[in-house]
Amino acid sequence: MAIAKRVNKQAAPEDVHAKAVDAFINSAPDSGKSTGLTAGRRRQISHALMQHKLDALDAMSAKLGISRAALINIGIDQVLNRGVSVGGED
Repeated sequence: MAIAKRVNKQAAPEDVHAKAVDAFINSAPDSGKSTGLTAGRRRQISHALMQHKLDALDAMSAKLGISRAALINIGIDQVLNRGVSVGGED
């Protein structure tokens, strides 16, 4: 008895069109779909810094014996808890 090959079904044109429409809508900036990697309750984001600020972060994190990410999280927590003064106003 010979082994029969599996028949590959091609997607119906309506399915292809619907997927293309969904992909277009979901790629809009206001689509509401969030991007980024998640690990538990944490979400990974991307942020660009000037090189001298990154060097200062690395030096301080090495001095404190913590990771760069830990130092950034500490700074964020302090700003959220204590507030920040921008332009001399609270």
